[in-house]
Amino acid sequence: MTVAWEGFACYSGMEIVNSARAAAYARAYGINVNCTGGPWMAESLGHAPYSSPDQDDAPWYDAFNPDSKQFLGVVGSAIDGAGGTGSSSWTDLLSDGARPGPIRRGAREVGFTATLVAADRAALAYGLGWLASALRGDLCNDAGEADQLVVYAAPPVPPAATPSEPCTTALYSRAAPVDFDAAARGDELERTLFRCRLLEGPEIASMTRIQGGVTAEVTWTIKAGVPYWYHRPTVLWALSNTDLDDHWTAVALNWDSQQIYADCERVEQDNSCLTPPPDANYDCPPLDTPIVPRPPKDPCYKGDFYPNAWRTLYRIPAGRTDSWLEKAPVFEIANGDRQMRSLMLRWHSNPAELPPHPDNLNPCGVCAELWIAYLPPYATLYVDSRRQVATVDCAGSRTAEPILFGQNGGVYTWPTLECSTGMYLEMVIDGRYGVSQGLDLTISLAERQDAC
Repeated sequence: MTVAWEGFACYSGMEIVNSARAAAYARAYGINVNCTGGPWMAESLGHAPYSSPDQDDAPWYDAFNPDSKQFLGVVGSAIDGAGGTGSSSWTDLLSDGARPGPIRRGAREVGFTATLVAADRAALAYGLGWLASALRGDLCNDAGEADQLVVYAAPPVPPAATPSEPCTTALYSRAAPVDFDAAARGDELERTLFRCRLLEGPEIASMTRIQGGVTAEVTWTIKAGVPYWYHRPTVLWALSNTDLDDHWTAVALNWDSQQIYADCERVEQDNSCLTPPPDANYDCPPLDTPIVPRPPKDPCYKGDFYPNAWRTLYRIPAGRTDSWLEKAPVFEIANGDRQMRSLMLRWHSNPAELPPHPDNLNPCGVCAELWIAYLPPYATLYVDSRRQVATVDCAGSRTAEPILFGQNGGVYTWPTLECSTGMYLEMVIDGRYGVSQGLDLTISLAERQDAC
């Protein structure tokens, strides 16, 4: 049994399970539904109080099909497979014992058990057909990325009002604190899986006639290629709303982007403290350390040298995310009315929370680097480390994914930040093409966990 809450699920942008919605619609037919998440569920999703499928334009409602109005929704009963997926292989030693291998997290299979509620058999048949169609996901996306699955980790109730029995009537009838924000609470509890597909189902386990209607218990399983449960991204820095003390900007002439790595190599090779003084009794020749070849450099990479660079350091504060969770960076850059060439983004560690200035950079504190050759005017670049995709929207139409380069033109490695200390984000572009007044940048981190 896992902790993820069974009362809400959204697949490929379509609300599939919403116990609170189904309970509100069923009440008009004298059908009682318990464990719905309370009166705050609709508000947490930005919905008005639920009244009827046609009034609310429910996900399944079709104005040309009267049976759709009599289908009352899906009530979640259980979610299985939300726990950890980690495992490691072990190698037996020739002597006693064994040596562990690295922990690997495999694909995740999430099983759902739910009850479909309808006023009559015709409406139930309609609801089953709608559910099977909705679980097919985005059919326009079959050749690309798979779909997303969104659930809540817990019902969006006031934290201080949670009793030991979460389905008691007292929980849902009591008044919320004056300062309780159901929408913000829903954002905190939101968990997302990426690269998902329907594995099997929906299968009908049973059907029951009840007073006022008919119900069917249904099961289905969704498989996620990315095993981590991601929190809603936390915006750490936005150019349109920030303090000037949080960033440093200047024009750099004849700037070498790779100089910081050369400085780091000199620091790492300075091992004089480990070299013993000469001793006739221990006259051993030094070991010849083999030279590690550099990774191949792509000929399309032109980011070594900037004759005229526009360079900015953004300070990312510590403490905005949980220290024990890994984070995936998410960027959004809108470049306004000018083209952008040779865009470089580089993460630096800043554990001492120093002001944003090049003199405070540790040459060996580079965590990750990304380089893109070109962005056209009025384009918005999205770089999402959760799904490991980058896309560009040009005047509202999505284009092909841009080519990403890593350090010195090598293969780009999607970063995962494992600590919550302060950081810098360095942004450099070719300054010969100017900087748009409409430039906007948003930096977010999405926390991830292996179990929900």
